[in-house]
Amino acid sequence: MLFTLMNGDDRVFDFVFDEDRNAVLEIRTIFDLCRAPIAIWNERVSRFATNDTLATLTDRWWKRRGIPSPHGSI
Repeated sequence: MLFTLMNGDDRVFDFVFDEDRNAVLEIRTIFDLCRAPIAIWNERVSRFATNDTLATLTDRWWKRRGIPSPHGSI
C-alpha cells in the first residue's frame, strides 16, 4: 500500500508499506526530506543516504513512533 509521509500540510515522501509484514519496503517519490522526522533524515544521514537507507530508517521510525498503528497492529 502506498502512503505519503506528511509534515503538517507538506508532503515529505511517498513510501510503500506492507501491511502483512508491518514494514516499510521502499521510498518512492521524495518531495522534501528537510521536513522528515530527525530520526529519518539529518545531516549525517544526508551524506550516505540511498532510498534503501531511507526505507530502513523510515521503517525503524514507523515502528517506534508514539502513536497507535493505523491498522491496530504493532
